[in-house]
Amino acid sequence: MQGKKYRSKRSKLIYYANIMIVSSITLIVYGLVLYFTSGTNILTPIIDNNNINGNGDSTITISTNDGSQVVPGNTMQGTNKTGSLGGNTSSIIGGNGSSGGSLGNQVAPQTPTSPQTPIAPSGNTGSNNQSGGQVQQQQQPQQQVVPAVPTLEETNNTFRKNIQSTYGITVKYGGETDGYTVGGIGTTSIYDATVINNALNNLNNTLAKYPKGFFDEMRRGGIPLTVLLINNYANPSITGITDSNYSFAHISIAVSHPFEESFYHESYHYIERYIFKRGGNFSSWDSLNPQGFVYNQNISNANSFANTHLSSAPFVNTYAQTAATEDRASTFEYMMAANKAICFERDMPVWRKAYLMSSMIDAAFNSVSPNAIEYWERHL
Repeated sequence: MQGKKYRSKRSKLIYYANIMIVSSITLIVYGLVLYFTSGTNILTPIIDNNNINGNGDSTITISTNDGSQVVPGNTMQGTNKTGSLGGNTSSIIGGNGSSGGSLGNQVAPQTPTSPQTPIAPSGNTGSNNQSGGQVQQQQQPQQQVVPAVPTLEETNNTFRKNIQSTYGITVKYGGETDGYTVGGIGTTSIYDATVINNALNNLNNTLAKYPKGFFDEMRRGGIPLTVLLINNYANPSITGITDSNYSFAHISIAVSHPFEESFYHESYHYIERYIFKRGGNFSSWDSLNPQGFVYNQNISNANSFANTHLSSAPFVNTYAQTAATEDRASTFEYMMAANKAICFERDMPVWRKAYLMSSMIDAAFNSVSPNAIEYWERHL
């Protein structure tokens, strides 16, 4: 009797065990189906949401207005790429000595004046003409159709599309930048169509100073650029911010500050990102600084050209002493300036830095010809 009870109990245990095994297998299969159909790794959920837009190596560089604008120092002299003085090359811009292609300033067209309807002539035009001749019927002039005049908003949108197609970038403004926050810093959008039109003109004129196909090459190389035109940042001293990694770049510019200087500075951060993606590096950069100098620790007005106006100054301004990346971006800002600063005299510390930067850009970009003097090389 006891043996029967034991066998009955054992059978029940085996029965329930089989049910649990089947249930477990079912759950495993269901989990695998979810895994492959949803594209989400249920065993390793996303922890860092910042990786969604890139590969985790994003950097944000913030530029501020420290009160020291680009100091010309002296009238620009034409130079060649080796640094020796040459003829006047101030008009040579763009790749192969040609401009990147400015679209020209675009503003809303004036409203045409509607033609006035002529007044019918006075006098007897009835059938009692004494000459007996048939009175000719007065013909009314045809009403001219006045073409619809685009609004300034429409003109801006057309202008923006032309810039995008010419340079291979994306441009956003107005409501498209509402709520834009970068590095935890909020922004204020532009809604005034006149201010937007002026910002687009500034952007177009600035982009034309780079070689033809320059920005499109970076886009095709996997780092497309979006330029966000905003009024200002929550911190009013910030002039521009570059947010980039090896798959995208966002440059936001506060149009309440001088546009060109801000864009030159931020564009270099973008350029350098592409240089790094192409395998370039600045391993010898620190050797161009004073012996023992450490970025963000030895900041001194005595080392700043903007403060001393000395050609021997190793940095263009104090902000350049905060980081090597800011040093290069600030130097590039001076390289793009309208006039040549005396710190670009041959074999001076800033000249050596600018020459190295120029060589790196030549090596990284197919759109930059080593045989042409690009806009940033006029002072070298």
